Amino acid sequence: MLRELTPDELKHWRAAYAAVPLGDSWRQTDTIARTIHDAFERYFAMKAGQPLDSRKLSKAGDYVPQLRVVKRSTIQVDHAAIAAHQQQTEQLYGHDR
Repeated sequence: MLRELTPDELKHWRAAYAAVPLGDSWRQTDTIARTIHDAFERYFAMKAGQPLDSRKLSKAGDYVPQLRVVKRSTIQVDHAAIAAHQQQTEQLYGHDR
């Protein structure tokens, strides 16, 4: 396919994909949400007669969930406390086996 595209056509398709990514639902959702967010920011700034604060405009990826790597920690199990609690429970409610 690359042999069939001219450099200008390739630039066009890359720009189109950046604007409306095909097949990537999170990027599509991000693009739509950012467009709506920015339209509201512009509208309210205009309605208030204030200049648009560009810091309030959204950036690419603002509406895409970010996966965080969570380091697992080890759990110290107190077997004696568990046995004591089990014994207390059996004394209170009986032992069913």
